[in-house]
Amino acid sequence: DAAIEQEGNAGGFVKGERLSSHDLIVAALTVSSNDAAYALADAKGAADFVAAMNEKARSLGMVETHFEDATGLSPLNQATAEDLSRLARYVWAYQPSLLKFTAAQSISIRERSSGARRILKNINFFAGREEFIGGKTCFIDESSGNLVSLWQRENKTYLIIVLGTEDRFGDTETL
Repeated sequence: DAAIEQEGNAGGFVKGERLSSHDLIVAALTVSSNDAAYALADAKGAADFVAAMNEKARSLGMVETHFEDATGLSPLNQATAEDLSRLARYVWAYQPSLLKFTAAQSISIRERSSGARRILKNINFFAGREEFIGGKTCFIDESSGNLVSLWQRENKTYLIIVLGTEDRFGDTETL
């Protein structure tokens, strides 16, 4: 119930639906579903989940990062571009399948009780572009638009991070 009550309706989830952890991760990454992120955290215990997020950040050397909640909605969640660079490099090296989800234009998830499939259309403007490896976009009023994206061009990999912008996709395109 609490997951469904999170801000936004990304993913179109309704009370009583059951999804795998995998599909919740996909929804959180591709459509920024706060419902999915909250449900993942709630399954472990929100406080323990956020503590694990902070511990992982510390283990990656993200010394100026602090997570207050799992959804990203709290303005108390903080990270620097340098710390986000560390996270992006870690995901690229050790969890590249996460980037594949974020690079796809759309992806299918399945409600476990009914078996019904739902297509999620990626909210990232760059999804589906050949040179786009993947990334994560977000927006809250307190920080405006933010985007971490990885690109492949002429056999080189580029990381672009824009924070606090009114035009995260346009600024990334310019860079």
